[in-house]
Amino acid sequence: MKQRPLVIFITITLCLMVPLLESLNVSILWGLNLHSPAFMDQLTPYIRGIKLILVIVALYLLNGKQCELRALIPNVVLNSIFKFFSYGLASCYGLVLVFGILFSMYILPNYDYIHREKQFSNTTIYVYTFDPGAMGKAYHYFSVKCPLAFNRYKLNYIARTNWMKDFEFNVKEKTLIITDGRAPYNVTTFDISEQQCD
Repeated sequence: MKQRPLVIFITITLCLMVPLLESLNVSILWGLNLHSPAFMDQLTPYIRGIKLILVIVALYLLNGKQCELRALIPNVVLNSIFKFFSYGLASCYGLVLVFGILFSMYILPNYDYIHREKQFSNTTIYVYTFDPGAMGKAYHYFSVKCPLAFNRYKLNYIARTNWMKDFEFNVKEKTLIITDGRAPYNVTTFDISEQQCD
């Protein structure tokens, strides 16, 4: 008889904690890194939608299965504490997810600007552009993208450079050459021999 209330308790806990733990992790889906960074970035709005559905399921179970939860946690104080934290977490996190979904619908990112990737014989260079606009300073983060099994990838960080409106990059003899398009004489080079894929 206690099996059904236990399943409801575990379902509520998982529906609240799994999305929260994924959000607290720095990388998307715990660093699954499928296909490319641009692809993973494009998955983010869908992942937020799935998280919101899980939070709604947890709220539904909290509201509709009070008797079962009372049967599993008969102590009034512990039952109240569980409900208080579950409702609080679901409400706060649900609002954050709704605002995140609305924000991503209102401001569509330019993935071609944020993520750039170029293949040079046996080396793939990936550039992530962090541009907060007027809120802060913009940078380019250069990495070597290495293929992994199951269409996954790993990024070997090279360097961070100041933002350039137009820039080109090339690889010659294990050296990354970055040329500022507005000032062609401004060339930055980085040795990437240690960042090569294994």
